[in-house]
Amino acid sequence: MHSLPKRMMIGVAMASLGMGLTGCKEPSAKVLASGWADSTFESDHYLPNGSLKDPITYVFSRGVFYPGHGEDSAFEAVPFQTICDTLRPHLAAAGYILIADPLEADLAIVVNWGMTWVDEENVFYSDEDENATVSTQRRESELRNARLLGVQDLSLKLTPFRDDEKLRRLASENYFFVLLGFDMQQVKNQQWEPSPLKFVTKYSLPINRGSFAEVLPVLSQAGAAHVGRKTADSFTRIPVSVGDVEMGELEEVETGGKAPE
Repeated sequence: MHSLPKRMMIGVAMASLGMGLTGCKEPSAKVLASGWADSTFESDHYLPNGSLKDPITYVFSRGVFYPGHGEDSAFEAVPFQTICDTLRPHLAAAGYILIADPLEADLAIVVNWGMTWVDEENVFYSDEDENATVSTQRRESELRNARLLGVQDLSLKLTPFRDDEKLRRLASENYFFVLLGFDMQQVKNQQWEPSPLKFVTKYSLPINRGSFAEVLPVLSQAGAAHVGRKTADSFTRIPVSVGDVEMGELEEVETGGKAPE
């Protein structure tokens, strides 16, 4: 792992926020993912069919960790190195190759990760009124979660009645990743214009799918397909036996709003 200059780390924190119930486990998981990419980056590196022209080299850099309510000690105990070791082979399958020397790398991939959380206070429920309102504090926390999860097609009707799965996820706890791809050669040469930020990829899964250690390979596999691409927020279903972590083929099951600008 490598550290970016202080100026870059400030940008990392800002980009991660702005761009940034335990239940039964089912035999498949729906990962919510979306991606933004600089148009020049896409045209320079990708063919019209979506495949890379040539492999892209990178180094990892640790970004921001969001502990949620801070009540899951097992989640917080997962080492960053374990996260990188899990991400690496799935990124390699997508054409992104980890190398040792940051000065020779095409990209620095900054890994932000954590758990969403919602303020549960002052929520006004009604069995009859479908226009029941939520507190301003809760609304703000759900909008923050929308930024972290990459939900683009918000109706902003943030009520306790959720008839849309994406909106329901904003009111629940989710494990998530926000990967930021910076042009390492621009960073090395301190070239800040145009922006060295080339892509932002966000993907997430509700915490009731298993522990973070159990679902990490699922998240990694699904998210890698969106890295470096401009894609609308969508659900990708992965057949998986959480615990044994036996993964099947990815299947996109729903496409949401337009890709982020």
